[in-house]
Amino acid sequence: MISLRQRYFLSTKTFQLEENKILIKEKSVFDEREWEARYNEVGLDLVKIKSREGIGNAVLFGGLLMVSTHMTYNAFTDGADIKLAFLFLFFCFMWATVFWWSIQKYFAAHFILNGGAKTLTFFINSPDEQTVRTFIDLIRARAKDKLIDELTTFDPDMSFDQQLANLKYLKKIEVLEQTDFEGIREELKERHLLK
Repeated sequence: MISLRQRYFLSTKTFQLEENKILIKEKSVFDEREWEARYNEVGLDLVKIKSREGIGNAVLFGGLLMVSTHMTYNAFTDGADIKLAFLFLFFCFMWATVFWWSIQKYFAAHFILNGGAKTLTFFINSPDEQTVRTFIDLIRARAKDKLIDELTTFDPDMSFDQQLANLKYLKKIEVLEQTDFEGIREELKERHLLK
């Protein structure tokens, strides 16, 4: 069984490829869910998103962290009220946590596999971009095979026009090349004439 485990800040994702579907387990501090996507539900469009949000928060909380650090240092070294010193220390930890979260958000990058009924989102750099791309290519290949298998098989209950529409759809989303399209179209035409 092929799987990909990803970690990013305080969340993890595990994608496990099975014969007919992908099992997805997502965990974060606030949420935990398991779900599945069949290969024929997954789109083939790959989008790369690099987020640059959070830089304002990083600047703000970085500044607050520096001020709190300075005040904590002064409170401990000047012999001021110890309760006040520990309060400043608490603020340092709080601002440092938010600052770190903001920096993580600023450098967040995702691959999104969409275009189908279900969308898959991957962290780009977990474990590394090449491994993630290879895994996504494997999903896309399985999804293409599933679409070809489902939409090019002769179905006596469907009209030739309906099956031709399926072939045109596969060609439009670049699952079938022109030569494959023509070959399957002729084969389906012959089988419909024989029924």
